[in-house]
Amino acid sequence: MCKYMSYLLLISLLTPLASVGEQRMVDPMRPPSGKTSILVNKPASKWVLTAILVSPERRLAMINNRLVAVGDRIGGAKVREIRGSLVELEVDGRKMWITPRTYPVRRQRRQ
Repeated sequence: MCKYMSYLLLISLLTPLASVGEQRMVDPMRPPSGKTSILVNKPASKWVLTAILVSPERRLAMINNRLVAVGDRIGGAKVREIRGSLVELEVDGRKMWITPRTYPVRRQRRQ
């Protein structure tokens, strides 16, 4: 019985020492900041850009089914710039960019 107790005492004394030498497990998929992020679906944009026209004479965009030019206002935003692939809006003093909505092309099946 005394031998059994001495083994238990020896194990209980050595257990904390074993944990001192071991390395901390690190999750390789954890972000560097240590914070985890939850992906949340963004709400649909208030502005839907469906077309852009850029020519030497004019720059126009179709936003929410309305034709707008630089300087126009739509839905609380001012159109600041129209480029070939995006439109820059200013909302409450902040800049934001919208791009045309793309739709998948459906191919007809061959029969």
